[in-house]
Amino acid sequence: MRSATPQLLDAYVSYGEDRAARIHLIADGRLPDPRVMRVGEPPQLVLDYPGLRSTLPPTRFPVAALDLEEALIAATDRGVRLAARVTGPDVGYRIDNHPKRQIITLFSAGHDVGLAPRLDPQATARAAAQAKAQAAPAAAQRLTLEFQGAKLANALKLVAASGEIELKLPSGLDQSVSAKLVDVTPLQGVDRLLDQTGYRREPAGEGAWRVVPQAR
Repeated sequence: MRSATPQLLDAYVSYGEDRAARIHLIADGRLPDPRVMRVGEPPQLVLDYPGLRSTLPPTRFPVAALDLEEALIAATDRGVRLAARVTGPDVGYRIDNHPKRQIITLFSAGHDVGLAPRLDPQATARAAAQAKAQAAPAAAQRLTLEFQGAKLANALKLVAASGEIELKLPSGLDQSVSAKLVDVTPLQGVDRLLDQTGYRREPAGEGAWRVVPQAR
C-alpha cells in the first residue's frame, strides 16, 4: 500500500525577466505547506517539511538572482529542510501549490513579481484550440531564464509551458542541466537546452514537437 506521505523527487532554481528567484520542488504527490522560519546572520529563510521523504542527496544551488544568493536542500531525520540564503531581512516569499509541484518565489518588499507558470496544464480540446489560435503571439514571446542543476525534462517543460508549446518528451531525460537563456523565444530556449544535452526536436504533427537524440 502506497504511503500517503509524498516523496521529493527533484529540486531546482530558476528566475525570469523579473529576476525573482523561484525554487521548484517536484514530488510524487501534493506537497504540504512548510513551516517557515527566518534565522541567522547572514539572513536565511528556512522551510521545514516534517515527514517528507526524499530521494535527493544534499544539494546546494549557487544562484545569481535578485533576492537569493544560495539554496540548500537536504533530508533530515524529521523530513526535508530547504534553507535559502537571501539578500536581506525584508525578502518576502510566496508559495504556489500544484498537484506534484511547489514553487517558492522570493522577492523584496515592493517588488512586483508575476505568478510562476503552471507546468501541468490539462489538455482539453478547448485549451488546444486556444493554443493553436495564439501560436503566433506565443512564438514571438521572449524570455530570460537560468537553470542551476535542473533535470532536463523539468527545464524543457518550464520553457515549453511559457510559450504554450506542445513538447513530447521521451522517458529517461534525467541528466542535469545548467544554462542561462537570455532574451530568447521559447522555441529557441528549447533548442539551446537540447543542443547542450545531445537532443533535438522534430515535428510530431498538429504543431507539436517530439524530442529525439541528435544521432537519430
